Amino acid sequence: PRMVAGIITATLDPRTGLEAAAAGPFDPAAIEAYYRGEAHRLAWREESLAMAAFDEALRIEPGFARARLARAELLNHLGGWFGLLQPVEALPEAETELERALQVDSTLAEAHLVRANILFRYKYDWAGAEREYLRAIEINPGYAEARNHFGNFLRAMGRIEEATNQLEAATRLDPLYEDH
Repeated sequence: PRMVAGIITATLDPRTGLEAAAAGPFDPAAIEAYYRGEAHRLAWREESLAMAAFDEALRIEPGFARARLARAELLNHLGGWFGLLQPVEALPEAETELERALQVDSTLAEAHLVRANILFRYKYDWAGAEREYLRAIEINPGYAEARNHFGNFLRAMGRIEEATNQLEAATRLDPLYEDH
């Protein structure tokens, strides 16, 4: 619910809306398919239905950056946490989708967070991951999930005081966030 609320709120904010203004209006069917996919993805079930819905949204509106981002996030989870795909299968496509999303809207903090997580967990590019975490937070300082992931990254790097600061900021921003 909180994630969906954030998406709905984002549509009202021209700086972080569904798409950059230059991308133009979207077909309501693409938006409906995107939200259907998000409902499946955020419920952590029916990943194939989520992917099909994102693909449908992109068939209707190929420039729909948030649908590309959602596809990238799902691929990242399928190749990582869920283990349903090998990372070597899932990550190249996830990275391609991230790049496409960022070409349309470079202000998607969520895309920078996903890129940071890929760089950290799979590429072992610590400097690149840190840059992307910081970029996500710069774009959206109130993004609790980015601060949480950055805090976990900092803890893994042995930077405990900085990690604690980020994790505490995440808790202040969203006391109900589940990943602390």
